[in-house]
Amino acid sequence: MQEQFKYLSKIDEPIKSSGFNPSNLAEELAGLGFSLQDNLSPTDIEEHCFKGHTDGYHTDENEHFACAVIE
Repeated sequence: MQEQFKYLSKIDEPIKSSGFNPSNLAEELAGLGFSLQDNLSPTDIEEHCFKGHTDGYHTDENEHFACAVIE
């Protein structure tokens, strides 16, 4: 993961580790007035986005996708 941070920093694409816990995300977002619609783990992302691909791309073990809407 550190190598990814270094690379992204070099190309002016800074990234910070948020340290969020996916299992608490809905509660945290609700406290900010949002409703969590999707909460995809690396396994979910692999299934939804990369299943059947032959290009060799896969999700990273640290990837997490979420979608929230304003309540």
